[in-house]
Amino acid sequence: TVSAPSSTFSGAINSTGGGLTVGGSGTLTLTGVNGYTGATNITSGGTLAIGTGGDISTSSGVAVAGTLNVTNTSGATINNLTGAGTVTLGQTLTANDTGTQTFSGNFGNGGSGGFDLNSGNQTLSGTVNYSGTTTIASGSTLKMTGPVTLGGALADSGTFNVSTANNDISVSDLSGSGIVTLGGKNLTVSAPSSTFSGAINSTGGGLTVGGSGTLTLTGVNGYTGATNITSGGTLAIGLGGSIASSSGVANNGTFDISAATGNVGINNLTGTNASAGINIGGNTLKITDTGAAKSYLGSVTGTTGGLELVSGTQDIGNVSYSGLTTVDSGSALRFNGTASLGAVVANGVLSVTGVTGNTVTFNSLTSTDAAGGVVMGGKSIVIANASGTFAGSLAFNNNSAGTVEIVSGSQTFSGTNYYKGGTTIDSGASLYLTSAGSLQSGVTVKNGGTFSGSGTVGNSTFTTSNVVNDGTVSPNDPMTIYGTFTNNADGVLSIDIAGTNPADYGGLTILGSATLGGTLNINFTGGFTPTQGDSFNLLTFIGVTGDFSTLTDGGTACTLVSAGTWQCNVAGTDTILTEILTGGQNGSLVLQVATVPEPSSIVLSLSGIAALAAARRRRRA
Repeated sequence: TVSAPSSTFSGAINSTGGGLTVGGSGTLTLTGVNGYTGATNITSGGTLAIGTGGDISTSSGVAVAGTLNVTNTSGATINNLTGAGTVTLGQTLTANDTGTQTFSGNFGNGGSGGFDLNSGNQTLSGTVNYSGTTTIASGSTLKMTGPVTLGGALADSGTFNVSTANNDISVSDLSGSGIVTLGGKNLTVSAPSSTFSGAINSTGGGLTVGGSGTLTLTGVNGYTGATNITSGGTLAIGLGGSIASSSGVANNGTFDISAATGNVGINNLTGTNASAGINIGGNTLKITDTGAAKSYLGSVTGTTGGLELVSGTQDIGNVSYSGLTTVDSGSALRFNGTASLGAVVANGVLSVTGVTGNTVTFNSLTSTDAAGGVVMGGKSIVIANASGTFAGSLAFNNNSAGTVEIVSGSQTFSGTNYYKGGTTIDSGASLYLTSAGSLQSGVTVKNGGTFSGSGTVGNSTFTTSNVVNDGTVSPNDPMTIYGTFTNNADGVLSIDIAGTNPADYGGLTILGSATLGGTLNINFTGGFTPTQGDSFNLLTFIGVTGDFSTLTDGGTACTLVSAGTWQCNVAGTDTILTEILTGGQNGSLVLQVATVPEPSSIVLSLSGIAALAAARRRRRA
């Protein structure tokens, strides 16, 4: 026992079980390597300082009722810290605990040193205040239950438990592979530069990443509070990382998931900084929103990655990536900036009203939910490489002035589309309109493009929805056009015929005038072979100008016999097909059949053909 210390001892205190007690009101400073193995007791009022070169690491334990002052430039190592006094951390203190030890006093005392829990479990139930690094070894638990002020980094390979601390926790950096248990407390990492492969767990507490560095998370984190990324800060989700349990991500800095594994799920994306960014790389960001609409003013950028909105309503600023954009049923995604997108699946509602510029390009557009679609807001939609069926609505019923252009590939529309600017089908592209599908505005088919199917173009309100064909129009069932139909010189009207019943072949019901030219192609399909006297009402219209200049059968040109009459080879049989064109308010184009059984009979049949041609001319007049 040193009862009234005031000096420095640079020698060695050794024992085979004996210990050291420091009492009085003075300070004993040890600067030598001591070998005693008994307990170290610091009584109330007394101070033991571990100076430069000092060592009491063989002591079985340190009970502090007074003050333990760590000033050794190399730090100090002790065993089994207990007591209710003060530990001043001028340098790093390393503790080797056996079992669980509790210190209820003032730990750190505002010092610049750190704390290293090398083994065992340590509870600090009093005030904790130091600015050095906190290190927790694998298998160890450091628990803080009082007021906590930490200014340094946390290197956690064990368990850091602050669930019952008096306040939220702030550290400068976070690394290691351990567990952080927050309970209802929030953790702030103010100057990150490391990777944490462990797990941050909570029952309400969240994570804030600040500063100008990057915190990378590669573990599955279970904290349920909010994730906040402040301006300048970066939170990266690395390989295997997840923050899917977090109640929301407020990103005003950088959120980087480019090195993550595939999909990264988050909840309730927000952010008020337009300069903020989310880097998805080649991964997909899946957002699940709840409650009121969420607004994120920053950008989402990547390479082949994509974006999926699972539920809720989400506003996002600039977007640029080539992967899939998916809007799930019942959700609404609204872009409000520049937009460079890949393929789009709009089972919910995608709004491009706020997109910069007049044109938005999708690589493809598909959906299966008729309730979904795209709010165009007057924008023009370009589908660059169409593939698949879009069951929803373009423009819904807001009569948007926008247009749709299909550049390449094959597109199917099976829903009701309300945009007013018209549809253009480029060379090499095709649009198929199902029987339930409709286009409010007209269609321009360029040379090499194809418009097929059935459905409706226009409606009783929009009666100027004209179809202009320089490519191929192929109605496989009756198609209705609330406007005019123009088949130009390069255009082909191609109709499949599988029987004499009107339900067996396609055609056009044109509620306006028809201007005819180019080619009429017929395909006898389904094993059907026409016989003499069969007729097919292919077109109805209100007035007609011109006529088809060519008739083909399955793409093979027929021989013009006389005006409106052709000889075709149908299934190996020479067949005479005669067009009966009737003008006026109830105009129509009917194709009639006369079969020539053998070449020697052609001369005999021509008189009948001439009579049919005369009848055709009389009806048209």
